[in-house]
Amino acid sequence: MLHKIKYGFSTLLFIVLLQSCATYYAKSKQTESALLANDYTKAKKSIQTNKFLKKKRNQLLFHLEMGKISHLNSEFATSNYHFNLANDLIDEINVVGDFTVCTLANPSLQKYRANAFEKILIHYYKALNYLQLGYMEDAVVEARQLNLKEQALNISKKGKDKKYAQDPFGLTLMGMIYEADHDYNNAFIAYRNAFNVYETSDIYKIKPTTLASDVNRTAKLAGIHFKVKDSHQIKSKGNGGELILFWENGLAPVKREKNLFFTMNKGNKKGLYIFSDMGNTIQIPINYDFESSNEGFKPSDIGVLRIASSYFQSRKQFNHNATLNVNGANFTFNLGEDIDQLSFQIEKENYLKSLGQRLLRMAIKKMAEIKLAEQNEIAGLALGITNMAMEKSDTRNWQSLPNQIHYARIPLKKGNNIIKMTLENGKTITLNVVGNGKMIFKNIATN
Repeated sequence: MLHKIKYGFSTLLFIVLLQSCATYYAKSKQTESALLANDYTKAKKSIQTNKFLKKKRNQLLFHLEMGKISHLNSEFATSNYHFNLANDLIDEINVVGDFTVCTLANPSLQKYRANAFEKILIHYYKALNYLQLGYMEDAVVEARQLNLKEQALNISKKGKDKKYAQDPFGLTLMGMIYEADHDYNNAFIAYRNAFNVYETSDIYKIKPTTLASDVNRTAKLAGIHFKVKDSHQIKSKGNGGELILFWENGLAPVKREKNLFFTMNKGNKKGLYIFSDMGNTIQIPINYDFESSNEGFKPSDIGVLRIASSYFQSRKQFNHNATLNVNGANFTFNLGEDIDQLSFQIEKENYLKSLGQRLLRMAIKKMAEIKLAEQNEIAGLALGITNMAMEKSDTRNWQSLPNQIHYARIPLKKGNNIIKMTLENGKTITLNVVGNGKMIFKNIATN
């Protein structure tokens, strides 16, 4: 009889695991297909009808996706409506309550938390929306919000050069907005800070060719005696002003899931245990006194622990390069934000800490199974089946983001300016921009 019950539980577990293994990416394939086809109306509908995104814990992710798609569809006010709600949700997340859920269950049951660069990019899109609507004062507010996000990021990472502790694209965008508002002092500070990050950080390998000129130009306009070495000396201003053209290329990486298996051994002091994977390539120490509440505890009691771990996977890019021709002159793009690279950077920074927390959680749950099984074998088995079925990684991320954001600073003549952007696949995109003596912001999204 007991054998039949175990077999029944095992069959149930298999069915549950099959039903629950779908990642957020798998649940969002319709949105991806619509984005690749540049059908933003269909993309919006797929997000609005996505049952997964309707869950309360995924509200933030819903508004991030809707904000981005609405922006692509030129619904700038609607886009900012969603991004404003997203900002409110970020501020409202109950850290204590969510930590309890994560400890007892798994991270995928938490309310979605935007990662650091996602928080920066909310303000990138909000600022672009306001600039398209002609609301310069509101765009300046986004620049100030960007500054607060940059400060919080730097504090959280303690300014370490080997970590994502500053976002130079966010700083550069701040400088652009301040410069457009003729606030040259704050523009200079933002450009200089971005320049310094590129100089000192181990993360960013390519520095925009225009940035040194931006620093020196705004320093002069602000009456500040400051100059950095500028081997390019690019003049981005024309009689008709300047176009700042952002090129958003490809789609951001997605999260996949894989299973890892660990065993536990005792460390060299009381309360210290070492988790090792099956290949003994990963070793994670944890401090937890299992013996205080489990007399006679042995690490072998835990057996083999299965951890469902998420990892980033890049999506295929159809274009890697593009050329610009404006009024017969050629221009080049600067790499602004490499979302693909930052995704893997953040994964690397958080990987071992996150894995250690989850291993400790699974070990504690395993001890609860053992204790319950001592009183009732079937109940202990049922708890084990439930715990295994609930072991799922968090595969959510803001998937409608581009893979990379490039930008070009282009001098304009007065009146009509023909901008021709030719992609690697031969497709040409043409814009007609009227030079009015001001800074004009535009963005183009391609696959």
